[in-house]
Amino acid sequence: MHLETSVAHIIDLSDGSETQTLNLAFLLDGTTETVQVRVQSSDQQNEWVSSAESDVQGLYQISPLAMGKDVGLPQGLWNLSILQKDGRTLNETFTVSVEPFSVKLPDYDKQNRVLTINQSPAVLLQYDKDGKLLSRSDQKQPVSIPLDALAEQAVLSYADDSILIDIPL
Repeated sequence: MHLETSVAHIIDLSDGSETQTLNLAFLLDGTTETVQVRVQSSDQQNEWVSSAESDVQGLYQISPLAMGKDVGLPQGLWNLSILQKDGRTLNETFTVSVEPFSVKLPDYDKQNRVLTINQSPAVLLQYDKDGKLLSRSDQKQPVSIPLDALAEQAVLSYADDSILIDIPL
């Protein structure tokens, strides 16, 4: 098995709250069948159980796991157990470490719908009320951007996608 993990910070600009998410992706040798997955935190106080299906290349991805707003992920050794259809269980231990984010948050003028990106590079995604992507803009330098009149949600991400900022419109 090949396992990749990452931690992302999601910042809600309306109240400044942070949600840390753990993202998991893995490849299993020789199978693309649906599997049952259990993820247990390092403090053994939390676990998530779900099924997982692979894509056409055999990559399994687990929906982002989180503890909730302003509750950090426990750091240390976590455990991933995978139950296959033939009854075999695969166990993998991995380390979760959470680095503090050091991004200068954007400023948002809600009345004029202008977002000021204070740090770059960054990517701004704007979505309509149905969640359809209206626009994507790559910002190479700090800039003020008027948001699309049809945008109901905007998300700002930084270079490594480990920090996402949800902008309430």
